[in-house]
Amino acid sequence: MIGSCLREQSSFFSQRTFPSRYCDHHEDELEPHDLGVVDFFHDVERLFALCLFKKKIGLGEGYYVVLMYQVSLLSISGTSTEDLLLCAQVIRDFANGEIKQAQSLFNCDVTLQDYMDKSYYKTASLIAASTRSAAIFSGSSPKVCDQMFQYGMQLGLAFQIVDDILDFTQTSEQLGKPAGSDLAKGNLTAPVLFALKSEPQLRELIDTEFTEEGSLEFAISLVHQGGGIESARELAKQKGELALKSLDCLPQGACRQSLEKMVDYVLERIS
Repeated sequence: MIGSCLREQSSFFSQRTFPSRYCDHHEDELEPHDLGVVDFFHDVERLFALCLFKKKIGLGEGYYVVLMYQVSLLSISGTSTEDLLLCAQVIRDFANGEIKQAQSLFNCDVTLQDYMDKSYYKTASLIAASTRSAAIFSGSSPKVCDQMFQYGMQLGLAFQIVDDILDFTQTSEQLGKPAGSDLAKGNLTAPVLFALKSEPQLRELIDTEFTEEGSLEFAISLVHQGGGIESARELAKQKGELALKSLDCLPQGACRQSLEKMVDYVLERIS
């Protein structure tokens, strides 16, 4: 839910920031696609999650629905080839992210770069596409479009790192799922990867896939003890700073401030 709101708001405020054909419009006068581009990307993301991993519909049917989405997108005034390629890349990235995650479960040799790549594919790619698409629809220069892509990417990476930290710092009631559920499934996130550097016993526990009673709880305590949370928090802050720097291409104003506050909001969840 939080991720969905973040995607929608980043796309909306990005679009409202740029001097463009939208500047003379009130919010209730914007064309349907102005606020719906990110919904399009998000719907496709969820569709492929069902196709590839939950097996609720066949992959062939999934491609058919995506094709219908693309036909619909073509009917939107102002849609360009670049918009469609952006959509196709998001679909490809999400599928790659799910595949990479499935192939690396319980693998303690996964590197931090592997984790960042997967986080980009599964989360940041979508947010980056949302912010870039807002710049494209607004007729911004290629340089601004690139910077808005960087903003969305760094914001998305910060968001994913924060989300992975909260899996270890919040209660099951706060999360709406069991605490440490990613680790239990073998999905090794930033806090775990950092803690592995100083806690060799953590590797032994992961190798057992937590078959022994109490092993998961002990592993979670080692993540805290090994400094995994603190190191991941610093990494999230670095990504947040890079996101803010990307906004230097935009004029000062209320909408830029809203984009800056989005970064603050993400990081405040772990402060």
